[in-house]
Amino acid sequence: MTQLQRKLNLYGLTMIAVGSCIGSGIFLTPSKIATDLPHHGFILLV
Repeated sequence: MTQLQRKLNLYGLTMIAVGSCIGSGIFLTPSKIATDLPHHGFILLV
């Protein structure tokens, strides 16, 4: 079997940084929206 090479280029590092920013936003944003809604059922519609 061949082994994978361990190397990261600028594109790969950039994608890791972008993915981290988007990933953290996915967990933080819904809680802020849910606190602003008057009824808990509206979060399902949003």
